[in-house]
Amino acid sequence: MLLFRAGVNKSYKGLLLFDEEAARRVLADFEAHGAELFFDFDHASLFGFSKGMGEAAAWFRPEVREGALWAVDVRWTEEAAEKVRARKYRYISPAVDYELDSNRITRLINVALTNLPASHGLPPLMAASQGAKGMLEGALAHIASALGLDPDAASEDDVIKAFDDHMAEEGGDEGDDALKDSDAAEALAQIRTLTGKATAREALAAAAEELQAARAAAVEDEIGALVDRGVAAKLIPEAGREAFVKLGRKDLDALRELVGSTGEDPEREKPKGDPPPKADPPKKPAVKPSPPATRYQQATLAARTRRNGEFDLQVAKTLRIDPAAMDDGDD
Repeated sequence: MLLFRAGVNKSYKGLLLFDEEAARRVLADFEAHGAELFFDFDHASLFGFSKGMGEAAAWFRPEVREGALWAVDVRWTEEAAEKVRARKYRYISPAVDYELDSNRITRLINVALTNLPASHGLPPLMAASQGAKGMLEGALAHIASALGLDPDAASEDDVIKAFDDHMAEEGGDEGDDALKDSDAAEALAQIRTLTGKATAREALAAAAEELQAARAAAVEDEIGALVDRGVAAKLIPEAGREAFVKLGRKDLDALRELVGSTGEDPEREKPKGDPPPKADPPKKPAVKPSPPATRYQQATLAARTRRNGEFDLQVAKTLRIDPAAMDDGDD
């Protein structure tokens, strides 16, 4: 989980520098102290001594990767994992010591779960626009690439098998740093956060199960919508609804072909072969002044088709229409 990028990091509290010297001092302080670092809720552990304020939301250790500071081997508590899944908390906020003259970070104190992060550009723990399913799919794609798989072709089971093979070859634990690729490690941490599982292997299995269930639910939704459309179009008898649901589960393409999946009217069969010749258009009657209703419609149409909805006063004047009387609500 990314905490600080290499170089200058912007925040609402000013600029913070994380360079080689900062990396050296942060890791040296961590090793000298000897205790794991932790996440808390809203920096509560820093601002008081009331009961419960020192409780951890997660435990982790810091690591420098390509000049950036990461939280790795993140293990969430059940309470914190549930709050992240429920989107009660979506961001993180590192607490640090730094030099006043250079703004260089010298110590990582801890990290907070928060909804008011000071740092700019840190990704949310969950993206509301994508939802958990989209986040899981994106994270698995990163992991698939890191394991040498085609992310567009590999199934969840393929990713799990490749991960198992990788772990058998490399050994080690199943923390967030089980994969050396930084993007994949962050993706693995994200999956553990979303699933609330303790190990990477358990998290991958839970993600696979969740995505497969989501796809199955999407198929059921489509089958239901197709059968409803078929009943409404009188292509499917109401009494035969369940039989066609079973057909959709067995052969969805057949149900799509029967009902149509594009929203077109199923009752209107498209003609085959060449279209019939067009009949001669009726002769136009002698030009007569347009009745008021017709002029009203023409002027309204002209007004609506002009850029930015600007009313064409010239059209209204030509058609002898009072512009004040032409309100869209009268259509």
